[in-house]
Amino acid sequence: GFLTSTALTTGAVAGAVGLAMVLGHWYLTVPKLDVRHLVRLNKVCMGCMVVSFLMVAVTCLIYQEEISAADARPLFGPWGWFFLGTRLVVGLLLPLVFAWMVDGSLKLGNTRSATGILYASTVLVLIGAAISLSLQETYGVPL
Repeated sequence: GFLTSTALTTGAVAGAVGLAMVLGHWYLTVPKLDVRHLVRLNKVCMGCMVVSFLMVAVTCLIYQEEISAADARPLFGPWGWFFLGTRLVVGLLLPLVFAWMVDGSLKLGNTRSATGILYASTVLVLIGAAISLSLQETYGVPL
């Protein structure tokens, strides 16, 4: 149901950004490859990040009682906010800013810079996904 969708959006972000990074590397070996492919995939990445962010927010609202009932530190306490904030900022918002930077690089035809930015974004997204798994184990819902 809904929780599965929340978890799937986290996977979609990681998959889309990783795929974009790999595609970016192809431009280093096949320079005449049409940039439109990477532009489209970058837009998919941006959409996945926005949807994932919204899904986490809605999950926090809908499952507030279950999250509060978890036998753990309160999610909406200092440590919980630290981990949830890190998951959202490092795992979704910074990569969204990076995707915007990739878009600017691609408008200039600079696939090399775009690939470097996508590499950094992939690392951030994977950190966010790892924190998401930790939060899910702690609170019983995918965040």
